[in-house]
Amino acid sequence: TPIALDRVEDHHQGSTVRARLRIRLPRGYPEHACAVVCSLSAHKALKRPTCDEIISTLNDKSKTLLGAEAMMDLIETAKTMVADCIVAQEEKEQAQQHLPADQPIENANSMFGRRWIWVHHITNLDRRKDIVKEARNLKLSGFLKYGYPGV
Repeated sequence: TPIALDRVEDHHQGSTVRARLRIRLPRGYPEHACAVVCSLSAHKALKRPTCDEIISTLNDKSKTLLGAEAMMDLIETAKTMVADCIVAQEEKEQAQQHLPADQPIENANSMFGRRWIWVHHITNLDRRKDIVKEARNLKLSGFLKYGYPGV
């Protein structure tokens, strides 16, 4: 069953975020098996990769607590990590908002990948120009197929 982290405080903005943590307690817990964090959701407050990173860290911590009751430690660690990640994410978003529109966003973690974005159609000339401009700002390369269907 999920555990609600009802009061994850975001001290930076003074708001409260509702988060839900799902932990599975396998047979033999806590002496012979460790708790397994299955999912974490913080509705619209955290992005999926951040939640996955927190889950991984919590599962690693759970392994170190084998043989002892781990639930409260995991819950408190989750609260702290969620609050810290929300603050870091908001600070990053604010820093990006202060960049001039024509200045590209620098990313230290560059990686190569291929993505297809399908839309029903791209026919408006201004819309096409906006897509190309945004792609250049984000240092993306590729092709824009306009018309019906657009890709």
